[in-house]
Amino acid sequence: MFILSGFVLGFLGSLHCIGMCGPIVLAISSAKHEMYEMVLQRVLYHLGKAFTYAVMGALFGVLGNHIQLSGLQQIASIIIGSLIVLWIILPKSFKTAVTSLPPFKQYNEQIKNLLSKVLSSGNSKPFFVIGVVNGFLPCGLVYAGLAGAIATGNAFDGSLYMFLFGMGTMPALFAFSFLPTLRKYLPKINSRKIIPAVSLVLGIIFILRGLNLGIPFISPKFEHKPQTEELSQPDCCH
Repeated sequence: MFILSGFVLGFLGSLHCIGMCGPIVLAISSAKHEMYEMVLQRVLYHLGKAFTYAVMGALFGVLGNHIQLSGLQQIASIIIGSLIVLWIILPKSFKTAVTSLPPFKQYNEQIKNLLSKVLSSGNSKPFFVIGVVNGFLPCGLVYAGLAGAIATGNAFDGSLYMFLFGMGTMPALFAFSFLPTLRKYLPKINSRKIIPAVSLVLGIIFILRGLNLGIPFISPKFEHKPQTEELSQPDCCH
């Protein structure tokens, strides 16, 4: 049930993706192509992006597994949720200062340069590869998704969670690229409020999960199983 929320998160935040990735989706193919070719190109692009998210999700799922094995899943859930909420309420100037630090700035420039090279690779663009590279672009919505991947607690579920997250961003971008009329209205929607709103809900859910309130699906009870005692050895040899 929780894994499906990855798709919901991607779908709800997909209007933000139009502002970030919409121009890329329009640039990867030409109107000269047949409709089926344009559909295939966009599908390959989204599969590439979802593949990158899936790999990230697997890595963060492993991290979540280590947290669970250490018995700190409740504390970690509260910390992750609190960090998400804190990041939302911090002033924009502070966030800009953090993202402008050399490591973040250099990473962003390198990914953009690589994406630019792939996009200018000629008529036969590698659409899947474009999606793979685009998946590495910094994005607050992706970071919120990775927090969910940690909560899954294992590599497979974390990977599936983020793959569904990537697929959730697909419908809005498809509509944006194939329906010119929507291009006049979708960008006007204040998508800047979408990520904070969705992230705030996710952060609160993380905090509730860690509080162990016994609410099904939202704050389930963590059962602390006592450690199994070692088999007792005979007191003496017969």
